[in-house]
Amino acid sequence: MSTKTYADGVAGAVAPDTYVHSVNDTTNYGSSTTFSVGFNGTKGSIITRAFLEFDISDIPAGAIIISASLALEITAAAPLSNWPSHVYRLLRTDWEEGAATWNVYKTATSWDSLGCSTDGVDYTSVNGVAFNLPSGTGQKFIMGLGTLAQDALDNRLGALCLFLRRDTESGSTAMITARSGEYGTASQRPTLTVNYTAGIPILGRRRRGMV
Repeated sequence: MSTKTYADGVAGAVAPDTYVHSVNDTTNYGSSTTFSVGFNGTKGSIITRAFLEFDISDIPAGAIIISASLALEITAAAPLSNWPSHVYRLLRTDWEEGAATWNVYKTATSWDSLGCSTDGVDYTSVNGVAFNLPSGTGQKFIMGLGTLAQDALDNRLGALCLFLRRDTESGSTAMITARSGEYGTASQRPTLTVNYTAGIPILGRRRRGMV
């Protein structure tokens, strides 16, 4: 088994990330050193959702992904309790880190529904990965991303575009803040780890009667 690790400015190609904010709907956070996911009902019913992209095209074609996980350095979790959430595949593969907001995913181009809300157009729930918003701070892991990574390798030229959101974006406050790829300490940036094996080559077979 082989392992590859991807983190912006550390290993692999540039790994853009950002988040969008339902109240500050025209603000771009692409240069922020943190990103946020969740719902805050105490400060104006704020919804935040995050986007991360990793280029895993350096994994050999035909490789079989055994597992993939995302490590996040959590700096704040409010309140300190878990909350059901998902990682989905982002369909807007031409999103722009320096332009995406709640209203648009790239310059002058709107989401189908505000904040990347339309399943099947802005994102897809197919093969979505359930996780709980991390409880507490420090390094936390989102496991089970192997199927999404395999799809990226086989069908997306290695572009793994991830969309993180809380399942229920109303009611009780539950929101996390994590270090982004712009954070100064490289070891605390979002890190994707992929374990894989080389695919088994299909050898040419002789037809019966041929030499």
